[in-house]
Parts: sequence; C-alpha cells; structure tokens
Amino acid sequence: MHACGHDIHTSVILGAALTLKAREASLNGRVRILFQPAEENFGGAKSLVRAGALRDVSAIFGHA
Repeated sequence: MHACGHDIHTSVILGAALTLKAREASLNGRVRILFQPAEENFGGAKSLVRAGALRDVSAIFGHA
C-alpha cells in the first residue's frame, strides 16, 4: 500500500459490494461493481465502455 486515494476507493467499493451481496434477495434488479483501470489519465472509462461493461445498464453512479 502506498496510501493514495485508490486504496480507500477500493476498500469502500469492496465494502459496498459485500453489503449489496448480503441484501441481494431484496434488490430490484442487478448491481454491477466496476473498478476503473487507469483513472489517472482518463483512459480507463473508455476501455470499460469498449469492453461492454455498460451494456444493458439503465443507471450508473460514481464518485470523482
């Protein structure tokens, strides 16, 4: 660990994923958790889109 923002973002999203998984039966629909590569240079989002990560997604929430 080098204690940058990536460490906390990864920890928080993993915690959210575990919480959502525990409540999966009560959720209306499907949740996708995306870890964006190379977000420092803004190329990661494009690679996720090109790979189809957002195919059939009706809503997306993120943090910058």
